[in-house]
Amino acid sequence: MRTVENIPVDSQLLEDIHYINQEKPVAFYHAWLKPGEEKKIPWHWHPVMQIGRLKEGEGRFFVGDMQFKLKEGDGIIVNVNQLHRYSPEPGQQLHLINVLFLPEFVAPAGSLAYKKYVEPILREESRPCLVLRQEVDWQREILDLYEEAFVLEEKEPHYPGHELEIHELCSRFWRGLILHFNQFPAWEANSHKITSQVRMKQMLTFITENYWDKITLEDIAASACISKREALRCFRENMWKTPILYLT
Repeated sequence: MRTVENIPVDSQLLEDIHYINQEKPVAFYHAWLKPGEEKKIPWHWHPVMQIGRLKEGEGRFFVGDMQFKLKEGDGIIVNVNQLHRYSPEPGQQLHLINVLFLPEFVAPAGSLAYKKYVEPILREESRPCLVLRQEVDWQREILDLYEEAFVLEEKEPHYPGHELEIHELCSRFWRGLILHFNQFPAWEANSHKITSQVRMKQMLTFITENYWDKITLEDIAASACISKREALRCFRENMWKTPILYLT
């Protein structure tokens, strides 16, 4: 099983997930971060779902303009194409068990099950992520199913029917989400936030491609065709710092 200590991204902040495809639609891995190593996990996104459960330490997950503090045992599900990152709390070592998977892993694309149980979650703009807490019984039960699948995947050698058992556990995990989906808090999804996310991707891409040159706030703003004032607002809203501080 893979162990990840940093996340490679391209100029569009897209994570390299070449190892996930129709033949192998799911990938499990450990993620370790020591104190002060938060820069190893930059802002990134991917066209697959992500589930993470904190096994050690405390950390923060940032999804768009939201942030969530997670403690040991908590978990988070990040929807497809969401700009996100995570980092340990000061002085904490972070250990996450993660899985990335194609939505079609739950049910075949185009099937009735996919239309009824997968597409509604993918299209739910008011819930770009779902946070699951260890102390909430039904949320812990959902996370335990995920972790059981993780442990099975980690065992070597794989036995006959291994993949089917993994899929069965993941299906039960997804069913738990569907049954309780309306209990997860919804955040206001409006055109302002969507526009802000698009602009952030444009500006972060420009910085990633040009950070070694002498670029200014005006250059960063121009990359998204907005004013310097709007660029400052977008960064403060989404990243809690100025564009120049992020560049530095």
